[in-house]
Amino acid sequence: MDEPSLSVSHDVEFARVRSAFNYVEPEAPSPRLSTPLRLTTHALNASLIMVWAPLGAGVMAYSLVRGESTRFSGRMVVLTGLFAAALNTPFGQYMSTMIGV
Repeated sequence: MDEPSLSVSHDVEFARVRSAFNYVEPEAPSPRLSTPLRLTTHALNASLIMVWAPLGAGVMAYSLVRGESTRFSGRMVVLTGLFAAALNTPFGQYMSTMIGV
């Protein structure tokens, strides 16, 4: 036997210590956004659909399923803008011609 034999009282104490270290607080539900922020989120998603339809549709679906997140939608708009700006640099144009777009 590789495990030492401990008395029952030690097992209970160790279990209590282990549970204290492994305690995970339950997630609090995020507060519902105000109506202007919800509309802003949907406007960001709609503009993203205009710029890049597959990504915009995915972000809109995610927003409808998981709840509106202005931060997430804003980040996606910024990343899409950075990607579009990078494609318009000379290096981006060169890479586009190399891959045949």
